[in-house]
Amino acid sequence: MKRIITSAIGLTVAAVMAIPSATSAKDFYKMSSIAAGTTVYSFQTTFVKIMAANIKDVEIQISAAGKATRHNLEAANYKIDFYMSSPAVYDLMSKKKAMYSKLENAPALAKNLRNLFNYPFGSWHIVTFADSGIKELKDVKGKRIYLGAPGGSAFRAAKAIVEGVTGYTAGKEFEFIKLGFGPARQAFQDRQTALHIEPTAAPAPAFQQIALTNKIRLIGLKDADWKIPGVKAQIAAPGRGIGIIPKGVYGKNQVNTEDVQALSTTVGLGTHNKMPADLIYKMTKAFWENLETVHKTAPWMKNITLKNAFVEGGMPLHKGAAKYYREIGLKIPDSVKPVD
Repeated sequence: MKRIITSAIGLTVAAVMAIPSATSAKDFYKMSSIAAGTTVYSFQTTFVKIMAANIKDVEIQISAAGKATRHNLEAANYKIDFYMSSPAVYDLMSKKKAMYSKLENAPALAKNLRNLFNYPFGSWHIVTFADSGIKELKDVKGKRIYLGAPGGSAFRAAKAIVEGVTGYTAGKEFEFIKLGFGPARQAFQDRQTALHIEPTAAPAPAFQQIALTNKIRLIGLKDADWKIPGVKAQIAAPGRGIGIIPKGVYGKNQVNTEDVQALSTTVGLGTHNKMPADLIYKMTKAFWENLETVHKTAPWMKNITLKNAFVEGGMPLHKGAAKYYREIGLKIPDSVKPVD
């Protein structure tokens, strides 16, 4: 019997904690995710369910707490086994930049990380209420907004976009709150903030819920905005691009009359180099052979395909995953070829 224990921000949602018996040894693994209710959390819980249904004697615990940048370090130090990988974050860690600039062994730690596959994460949603008075980013002057969890990659990108487009400085021309994504969504719904920025696939359940009883507007970037140095640097990062959020994706209460341009990103399912190759092979195989289950989970997950598995590269594949891809005849690009 396979047992999965899921938790959100430290709170266990399984009824009973699984206790290994003397007659049935279990291999126990830890998976870290960002906040419950996010694109990543939804995907990772789906992955865990597929593993539970197809691989014997494996337990995976999901903890939805902390930032993706921290999860990279935890995996590299073998404190967790699975996490959301990111070409952009891996690049920063490998080059000891941004949040890793003061970590002397960041490049060495990055060499411990491996990937199973990549998938489309979604786009940075810049959401406000239709009656907030905000119709473009420059209207945030004097407002209280949310940019993302401080210190995280999402925060860094959102801050660069807002400051780049407006010419304002965070904390001066506008106030930003320091919360995790979950509490920040609630603060936005309670109108404690005038604008909320979060990378997610569309339609995101949290914004669908808000749009049921409120008119909302998504703020898009213009063609000229992508040429602004701060914004240009974000789109130039590995795994980043220009995405489109459809004008009616949140129903009749979304007041946009045109599609909006937004910074998009690719992420993946990461692990570390000490994970057994045979297990990663089995997990990779089980996942792709049950892709129909993935696609039925949420509309956006239909974009998760073998065709996108290596998109944007960014990190070496785990040798167990690479074995499966070679077995089914996929050509592995040099940018993700395993190094061991």
